[in-house]
Formats: sequence, C-alpha cells, structure tokens
Amino acid sequence: MKGGGDWIKPIATCLFGFLQAILPENIREVIFYSDTCSGQNKNSYDAAMFMSVISRINTLDAIHHKFLVSGHTHMECDVIHAMIERKQKMSGSLQPRKVNEDGEIFKWHDAQCLMYTKEPGIVNYKTALNEDELFKGLSYR
Repeated sequence: MKGGGDWIKPIATCLFGFLQAILPENIREVIFYSDTCSGQNKNSYDAAMFMSVISRINTLDAIHHKFLVSGHTHMECDVIHAMIERKQKMSGSLQPRKVNEDGEIFKWHDAQCLMYTKEPGIVNYKTALNEDELFKGLSYR
C-alpha cells in the first residue's frame, strides 16, 4: 500500500460485490454496523458505493449504515487503524465537508447513522442513534 487510504476503495468494492451477488431479492432494507473510523467506514467512497447499489438493485428500498459508539468497541485491527489516523492528522489532510439541506456544515466524523434510499444523489444522516432524531439530507448532485 502506498498510503493509509489505499485500502478504502477495495473495501467499498468488496461490499458492492457482496450486495449485488448475495443479497436475496426479498430483502427490502439492509443495515450495516461499523466502528466510527472516518477513514475506514465514514467516507465518500462508501457513500458513492451505497448510492450505486441502491440505484441498481430494484428490490432494495434502503441501506442503513450505523456507527457504534466510539470507545466502546475494540478489535486488534483498531490499533493499526489508529496509527493510520495519527499519520493522516500529522500530514494535515482535510476531512471532506459539505453543507446539508439546512445550510449546516456536514462532517463525516459527526454522522452516527447514514441512510441511502432511491432518491438519487441524496445521503440522509443523523448525528445520534436516537430514533426520535430526524434525518437530515446531504446532496451529492
């Protein structure tokens, strides 16, 4: 690998292939759970991949990508991911930011749940896993 982010695209590619090849036709919604690593799980490559999948699989209505509470999960690979994040912070790389439908700045780091639907180019997100919180929209058009 050349840099820490080189593995992001292959992960998205694997998820894409999995969803297209293995997902039964009777499944209407899919929920993914991930840790909160921005570089690994909260990124524009995954967003583009999930938007592509939802547009290609006619029977699929929604994909939910929920993120576990930071500091409450641990896997051995987390040590490696933490090292990569530290290197990225030291290099001064910028986090992708967009403005949501309300004019608020969107930060990948703050998202706790992403939802992809048939609405083209729109990612819905929440900053908490609270069921009462409404989704906000983020346009990729």
